[in-house]
Amino acid sequence: SLHIEEGETDERYINRPPKEELTFGTTMSDHMLTVEYNNGKWNDARIVPYQNLSLSPAASSLHYGLQCFEGMKAYKDSSSDNHDGKDGKIRLFRPDRNFKRLQKSMERLQMPG
Repeated sequence: SLHIEEGETDERYINRPPKEELTFGTTMSDHMLTVEYNNGKWNDARIVPYQNLSLSPAASSLHYGLQCFEGMKAYKDSSSDNHDGKDGKIRLFRPDRNFKRLQKSMERLQMPG
């Protein structure tokens, strides 16, 4: 299940840039998704207010570099007149293949997936 934790103030609405000034990839959300892994299983997903991450000094990624990252490409249809079939929406480039590559990398590193 998904738990959504809202911020305590409405400041996010006051400081939000106008829609026309939002820049894909550089304008950050005021909330973030977190999922913790404990006792051999993934816990429920949570959407929480944007915050710093807590990282144990004993985290294996700090000592052995055991990490897995797979960047996903995205683009925005740039049409404004909609005569060419483009609608100005954000599109992901082959997300199914991205997930398969990530899963394969995680298996090679023997990371839970």
